[in-house]
Amino acid sequence: MSYKVVVTSLITLALLASSCSENEGSKISGEKTFYRDLPAFFKQEVQRLKTQEPNIQKTVEKDKEQETKEVQIKDWNTELSSFLNIDLNKVNYQNQLQVDSTDSVIIYTAINPDIDIQKVEITLDPQGEIYAIDIYKISDNTLYKSTETLHYNKEEGYRIEKEQDIRFLGKNNYKITGSF
Repeated sequence: MSYKVVVTSLITLALLASSCSENEGSKISGEKTFYRDLPAFFKQEVQRLKTQEPNIQKTVEKDKEQETKEVQIKDWNTELSSFLNIDLNKVNYQNQLQVDSTDSVIIYTAINPDIDIQKVEITLDPQGEIYAIDIYKISDNTLYKSTETLHYNKEEGYRIEKEQDIRFLGKNNYKITGSF
């Protein structure tokens, strides 16, 4: 399996998915922020990673094939695009998420089963800053059904798992893991 083919396919799928839903729930200029600003957090992480230039152990799996390499990411915006596209403050999420929290965890759970983001769990450090995030998404329409799990930890790395069932094309399973 070609590492570049799998990565290119995943980037294309991520861009396609984000372009289909971007306008649907875009923010209204000047609106109040209801939930944690995840895009701002991930933009800070992109800047931090650009500055640090860490080597990462990256594993790409498609179905049952797997390839692991040590790489230095050139474009962290593209690498973390699945995370950067998660914005709970878009109009279509307002009043659609139940919030439960403790001192160290904030959990947003979908009230409406029809929205794509079903759960977001944010782990905070002792200073109340975001330390780790888990996101669970489901998309279901006449063309495809997909489930996606995103995990990000500031010190350990990230993981993107996606299962797609595309009508007439069948099922695909992807997993990308980047360890700092």
